[in-house]
Amino acid sequence: MDIRQIGNVPGELGQPLKNQRVKSDGTQSPEDRIEISDSARAAQEAAQLAKAAKGESDVRPERIEEVRQALAEGILLSPDATKRLAERLADIL
Repeated sequence: MDIRQIGNVPGELGQPLKNQRVKSDGTQSPEDRIEISDSARAAQEAAQLAKAAKGESDVRPERIEEVRQALAEGILLSPDATKRLAERLADIL
């Protein structure tokens, strides 16, 4: 009986696949390796950091309340507050 293929298993059963090496004692010696480039590692790390960042909220309820109170009291509309805001925007841009 000669079985050549079962399902998606290529080749004759018991025979090494083309990309496998056979040792002198007849046993198979797979030499599969994987190498991940530095850019792939960096991309993977960036993806993990982005995923982690999405889980954290930048909105802090206590800070929102502080700003609401400052707006209501007119503190954020003062010339000093406006100057500080302009300086921070200039640093960003």
